[in-house]
Amino acid sequence: RNGVVWEAGMAGHSHYELVPERTAVLVIDPQQVYAACPAELTVDALLASPASSEFDGHSPMCCEKFEEAVGRINAITTAARAAGAAVVHVAHVYHETEEGGLLNGDHALTTFDVLGWAGWPLAYNLWNAALPWAAYSPLVHVEPTDYYTEKSSYSAITDLVTARLDQLGVDTVIVTGFMTQYCITTSVRAAHDYGYNVIVPTDAIDGPILLSSSLV
Repeated sequence: RNGVVWEAGMAGHSHYELVPERTAVLVIDPQQVYAACPAELTVDALLASPASSEFDGHSPMCCEKFEEAVGRINAITTAARAAGAAVVHVAHVYHETEEGGLLNGDHALTTFDVLGWAGWPLAYNLWNAALPWAAYSPLVHVEPTDYYTEKSSYSAITDLVTARLDQLGVDTVIVTGFMTQYCITTSVRAAHDYGYNVIVPTDAIDGPILLSSSLV
């Protein structure tokens, strides 16, 4: 608990005792779709169509605090590995078929068109493995002992992930990553429903600027 600052109203609550051998850090979706910000953080810049002259390769779903959150994630995973806890990386990725369809595109994000923005049709392609936005951020520290898998749903608590956690005897998960409003919130609820103790370091998660009340 050294260095932990509890959110307002939480300090008096009971807290889980972490046993490293029964704990896993989940690193969810630290991908370029959340890292690639335009030079100017305005609604117009974020929504600039890929076909426009203003487009600079950014993602409309970029998170302003991506690098800061990844720094905290790296600190957490480094400490976790040293203590003997597991680290599990989960990326949201769709793969194209030879026919041009999506191999694992039968979940919610395939109909996600970023709030209907005309300049971003089929915006689920932001998570398409064939495009640069789906790439795992090189800022994230990944070690050979870590476990990596992919998902095509909001929740990272997939059959593959739970099988791995159960194999390791994990009963507590520390949830980190992106984006707060969707995959993090959904994963936290799913993990709780599954029966895990759930901890969320609030400085190790973030969500898109565009979904913040200050811009929309």
